[in-house]
Amino acid sequence: MNQLAARGNPNMRPGAPSVNPKGRGPTNRQKIAERLISDLADTWSTHGAAVLRHLATEDPGKFATIAFGLLPRDVFVQVQQATPGGLTPEEYAQARIA
Repeated sequence: MNQLAARGNPNMRPGAPSVNPKGRGPTNRQKIAERLISDLADTWSTHGAAVLRHLATEDPGKFATIAFGLLPRDVFVQVQQATPGGLTPEEYAQARIA
């Protein structure tokens, strides 16, 4: 049985085509967000480099916060110093001497 018919929509029968094949259109919030992103992109292409230069010299802490906040999390790699073969530093030193 069709899920919508089970909820009480008598117009929806199993196998019947959808009343709105394209789905729900964009909401006002989505339209505003799209325009905002477009305007930001336009402004960034004009002033973005100048803003970054200003931040780097006038507020380097904020510059770093923004830069690191934009990096994907997988960029942050944990670096660990270890000797080959899982040897202790002393064992590794002995192996290198031999």
